[in-house]
Amino acid sequence: MNSNLDHLIDLIYPSLHVKSRVMLSKLCQEEALKAGTRFINVGDGDSWEYFIIEGVVRSHINDENGETVTISFFDENSVITPNLIRTRFDRSTLNYETITDCILLKLSASDFGELIRENQDIQEFANLILKNELSLKINKEIQLISYPSKDRLIQFRKDFKMLENRVPHAMIASYLGITPVSLSRLRNTFNIS
Repeated sequence: MNSNLDHLIDLIYPSLHVKSRVMLSKLCQEEALKAGTRFINVGDGDSWEYFIIEGVVRSHINDENGETVTISFFDENSVITPNLIRTRFDRSTLNYETITDCILLKLSASDFGELIRENQDIQEFANLILKNELSLKINKEIQLISYPSKDRLIQFRKDFKMLENRVPHAMIASYLGITPVSLSRLRNTFNIS
């Protein structure tokens, strides 16, 4: 069994049985990607589920002006937005790009779906991943609509400890819905106080 996957499972759903872990592990393939690799593109076919073992990934899309807007960040020991949510008619709705060198575990979404249907334990694991993703999306929407930019940065720092030191600040500003200049001013304000 893959010890990296085992560790990630322990963080998400520690009660997943050993037999289920082994079944899941058998479906996984390890993939190393260099920083700056876009491995999922808007409109492309996408039939994989991904676990991040090492590194940082972001999802992004271009707005109506052609500007890149960061939607989400994913760091070590996390799951990239499930295939069911990030695709429409088996086509990706977002771009996914490595920000740092990454090691991913990937498995066929259809094989995972079959395993979910056959195994109650895996189904509970998958449902927890979906619930977590939905919670993250709703919380981000609430923050973008109702939090002042200072509070969005504070929450970002809580949600993504140390990511501010690993990710270009323009990507963070985009994620927070502010300009890079505004982010720089906010960061200076925090450093002074």
